[in-house]
Amino acid sequence: MLITRLELENWKSYDRATIEFREGTNAIIGPNGAGKSSLIEAVGFVLFNHRSSSLAQCLREGTESGRVVVDIVSSFDEREYEVERSFNSRTTTRYRVLDTELGGAAIADTNE
Repeated sequence: MLITRLELENWKSYDRATIEFREGTNAIIGPNGAGKSSLIEAVGFVLFNHRSSSLAQCLREGTESGRVVVDIVSSFDEREYEVERSFNSRTTTRYRVLDTELGGAAIADTNE
């Protein structure tokens, strides 16, 4: 799997951010407390349902909901997918997988 883009909205210290990744090795650098680990945690949250803190602690302070989107190229079928997870302090409110090569057709869309 190749991660090509990460989009954050109200995730930890990030208000809004979009990070583009290139093929090959990418480095995430910055001073302590800049949010480097938060980027890795966001990917784990969306793709693997992994998080090291509660959903409330994942939300940017003072906000009620957040959203993380990860664009990938699958190593299984070499297609491009967009995986989105929206959440509030208690639960995931939406989990969606889009096939971008089919014009953004949803192949999974769960609203809880």
